[in-house]
Amino acid sequence: MARRDYPSEATLNWTERQRQVLDLLARGKTNAEIAEILSVSLSGAKWHVSEVISKLAVQSREEAADYWRERNSVSARSNRALQAITGLLTLKTVGGGILAAVAGGVAVGAIIVAAD
Repeated sequence: MARRDYPSEATLNWTERQRQVLDLLARGKTNAEIAEILSVSLSGAKWHVSEVISKLAVQSREEAADYWRERNSVSARSNRALQAITGLLTLKTVGGGILAAVAGGVAVGAIIVAAD
């Protein structure tokens, strides 16, 4: 399977129902099976599947299933966790740098005031 560029996660903003449909598509379920599992009509299941396909801008349910399997693979989840940790560390470092600069400025100000 060739890796495809999908819309960003931030723009996809999946609903709980869409995540359920993607899980079922990734498990190879048909529209009829999706309808039964989700307790919706066959037309409702088809509508949910078409919404997912449209949101991903893919041509088929198989492509949508590929996306969901790729997104939920161990390596993809690990990468997202690592990015979150790295982002927190970066934020912590920047925050620490700002705090140090403010503290340094206060110390310099105190020295200047004390010298006068």
